[in-house]
Parts: sequence; structure tokens; C-alpha cells
Amino acid sequence: MQGNASAWEAFWRDRPVEDGATLWDVDPAEAVHRHLPRLQEWYTPGLPVADVGCGNGRQTEALAERFDRVVGYDVSASALAAARQLHPRDNIAYRQLDLSVPGEADRLHQEFGDQNVYVRTVIHQLPEEARQWAGDSLATLLGERGHGYVIELAPEAAVLFAAWPRQGGPSKLDDIIQSGLVPARLAPGELEETLVNAGLDVVEMGNFTGRSVETGLDGPLTVPMQFARVRRGR
Repeated sequence: MQGNASAWEAFWRDRPVEDGATLWDVDPAEAVHRHLPRLQEWYTPGLPVADVGCGNGRQTEALAERFDRVVGYDVSASALAAARQLHPRDNIAYRQLDLSVPGEADRLHQEFGDQNVYVRTVIHQLPEEARQWAGDSLATLLGERGHGYVIELAPEAAVLFAAWPRQGGPSKLDDIIQSGLVPARLAPGELEETLVNAGLDVVEMGNFTGRSVETGLDGPLTVPMQFARVRRGR
């Protein structure tokens, strides 16, 4: 089953090769660095860290500054080309992966073995019928020993995006829509259900407020988000 790979490729092909070019491409201080204490506590020592949906590699590099081996995965070849140009490091490998295609995660698990997974705001952008395949793919990457940290938009974020302020012309949300990517939402409980149906234990869930790169009348626009710590079901 294909997800929306062609739309993501069109999106990344049209983006400038620079940090901050997308709605979610915030400074690592607002993303990876905020969660590092939890990641370092939760991740299984000695396993590579997988940044799933790595985009241009900005957060991947931040992970690679703290962990010995990191793999950046994205569905878009153009995104990966940007990542290799902007954020190359000896301890990062970049690979193409469509979470919604059965078997792709198996191939990458064979290459890298069990992995600790970091995935940020990926599942909600998949078509609803592809989301369970994505959950299953994440479980495959984790294997028996990996631990995962899944960050997603909270269900109430849909209200925010519906009223997204336009100030000074088109926003980065418009860039997404014009590439054929329809802003989507996760229903209440859908994230946990997707992960549990993939055979994962949801050890902890919580909510927090994240930032986007957009600025509204009152400063940086903030977005309600949620996280889940997961591992293979026991």
C-alpha cells in the first residue's frame, strides 16, 4: 500500500536546501534537545537511533551529537539529498523508507538490526488507511530490544490549523497544501490504538506544547502535541 510518497517528494523537491524551510523545521532546542533527558533514559544502550521522517536532517544531526550511531529515514529522495548536504556526519546514515509499504522496514532492520526510534509528527500526515502499516513498520524497526519515542500532534491541533493565521502573505502551511498534502488529524486515542495494534506496549503518554517556525501576532505559533514511549509488547 502506498501512502503519499509522491506528494512528499514534490514538496521537498520545491523547498530550498536550508534549515527552517518547513513548518516543523524548528531549532533543535525546540525539538530533540527538549526530549534528550527522556531519550537518554529510555533508549536501549548500544543500539542505533532511527530518526524516522528525518526531512533535511536537522534533528538527525542533533541526535548524532548525543548518540553513537544514527540513521535518518525519509520517504523523499529530495529530502535525503538535502540532509546529506546540510547535515553530514560520519555517524549518520541516511536511507529512504516509506512506512506505509510492507516489507521496507524489514529490509532496513536487516541492515541495521534493532533500533531505538525517534519519530516526530509523521503518522498524522499519512492517509488513514496507511497509518496502521506505519505503526507496524515502526515495530519492525524496534525489533525485540529497541525502544521508541513517538511525537505527534494532539487531536486539538486540528482546530489550530483550521484557523491558522495568515500574516504577511502565504505561510509554510500553504506550502504543504500546494504540494497536495492535506493537513490531517489524529482522532482522540488513535495514536495509542495504532501503536498497540502494532504489538507495542505504550509505557507512557503525555502532552506538551511545541513551536512551529511560523510567527503570529503574538509571537511564535505554538502547537498542542503528544508523546508516547513504546517498546515491543511483553
